[in-house]
Amino acid sequence: MSKLFVLCFILVVISELLYATKLVPINLIKKNPEYPEEYKRAVHTNQPYEADNNTIIFTVMGGGTDQIGEYYCEVSFGGPKKQLFKVDVDTGSSTMFIPGVGCKRIEDGKSCVGSDLGGPYDYKKSVSAEIQNCSTYCDQCSPFGNFASACVVGVSYGDGSEVIGYLVSDIVGIGDFETRALFAQISRESRSFPNGEVVGLWGMAYENLANGITPVFDFFVQSGLKDIFSMCLGPKGGALVLGGINDTLYTGEIQYTPIVQKKYYGVSLRRFVIGNVDLDVSYFPMAIIDSGTTLLYLTDSIYKAMVNTMTAQCQIIKDLPGLCSKGSAVYPSIFDSLVCWDLSDDILEKYPSFELYFRGSSGNPDFALKFSPEAYFINWKTVSDAPCKMFGIKSAGNQSLIIIGDLFMRQYYIVFDRENDRIGFANVGNCSFEIENVPLFSGRSLALLVVLCVLRQ
Repeated sequence: MSKLFVLCFILVVISELLYATKLVPINLIKKNPEYPEEYKRAVHTNQPYEADNNTIIFTVMGGGTDQIGEYYCEVSFGGPKKQLFKVDVDTGSSTMFIPGVGCKRIEDGKSCVGSDLGGPYDYKKSVSAEIQNCSTYCDQCSPFGNFASACVVGVSYGDGSEVIGYLVSDIVGIGDFETRALFAQISRESRSFPNGEVVGLWGMAYENLANGITPVFDFFVQSGLKDIFSMCLGPKGGALVLGGINDTLYTGEIQYTPIVQKKYYGVSLRRFVIGNVDLDVSYFPMAIIDSGTTLLYLTDSIYKAMVNTMTAQCQIIKDLPGLCSKGSAVYPSIFDSLVCWDLSDDILEKYPSFELYFRGSSGNPDFALKFSPEAYFINWKTVSDAPCKMFGIKSAGNQSLIIIGDLFMRQYYIVFDRENDRIGFANVGNCSFEIENVPLFSGRSLALLVVLCVLRQ
C-alpha cells in the first residue's frame, strides 16, 4: 500500500467526520489590515477576550445598506449540536426570532426560508430546549406539539411585516460565549420578514418593548457582560462589540446624549440644520437609533420643512438634478419615491450637508453630528443594473417618532451605554470588513478528494 494511498485514506476519513458533524463555516476577514494582533483570534472565532478586566465579545457582521439593507451576525442555539442562524441586528425591537420547524408564510402558506447553516430550528434536537407555557411569561397561549398551552409571541414591525412564534428557553451563543436565554421560534411570518440570506432577527432594545419577556442581551449581561454594546456599520459588513467598546473602531472622542426613553433607544434631537439654515419647526419629537431600519424617517411636518429648506438652497446652488428643477414626469424630484439618479461625485458634493444637534449628557452642551450628501443618498441599481443613487430620507406620515436608521448610523461608531443610560457617537475608524463564508468541507469537496485519490493511484 503506497504512502499516497494511506494519506488519501486518512484525509477522506477526516473529511467524512467533519462533514458528518456539519461543522459551521469559518468567518474569514478578507480586508482589515490594521486590526491589532491581540484581537485577531477573537475576531476570527468570535471568542470572548478580556479588556480592563471585563469580558468583551467582538463579532463581525455581514450585510450593509448597499447590499441587503440590513446588518447581521451568526448566533447559535441549543446543544449539544449547535443550530446556527444569521440574524438581523435590530436595536429597534426587543425579541429574538428564528424560523422553527413547520414555519409557514402568512400570505400563501409556503414554508419559511430555513437557515442556510442547517435548516429551521428544531427544539427536539436540543437537549437544553424548554418550551415556555402560558403561566410563565405571557397570557396568550396555544397548543403546540405535545404542549397544551405554549406561550405565543407576536410582533408587528414598522415596515408592515408580522411574525408569530412560540417562546423557547434554550442555550444561545455568540462563538464560545453562551447562556440560557428566551427567544421565539417562528411558526408564521409575513413574506417581508427577514429572509433569504438573513432568516432571523435579534431585537436588542429594552424589555419594556417586549411585553415583559427578557431580551437575549439582558441574559448575556446576567451572565457576566457589562450592560453596554457598540457597533460600526461599514459599506460591506461591520462589527458588533458586546460588553464594551473597541478603541480600534473609532477615532477622536465619544460624545454622549442621554437616553430619554428606556423602551427604544430614544434620544433628544434639538436642531436640524441644512447648509447653514435651521429647519423652521417648533418641536422635535423623540428620535430613536434603530439598526433594523435602513433609511432616515422624519415626521411629516419635519419632512416638509426639510424639503422646503433644501429647495430654497437652489437660490445659491444651481442645476442640481432633481432638486433645483420642478418635478415632473419627464424630470422628477429626488423626493419622489423609487427615483434613482446617476450622480457623479462632483455633482453629489454640491448638495447641502446636514447637521443634527443632540442634547449633551451630564451637563455638557448640545453637539452636532455632520452628514455629507453621500450619507443621505443610498447606492442602488436601475432595472438595467446600472449604479445610481436614491434619496435616503422619507416621511413617516403620522408617526410621532424620528427614526435614525443604518444609512445615517454608518457614519459613526455608536455606543449603547445602557449602564449609564446614554448613547455615544464617535467618528468611525476602521470598519472595512468583508466576510467570506468558507466551509471546512462539503459533500462536493469530499467527493472530489476521493476522486483525486483514486486517480492518483
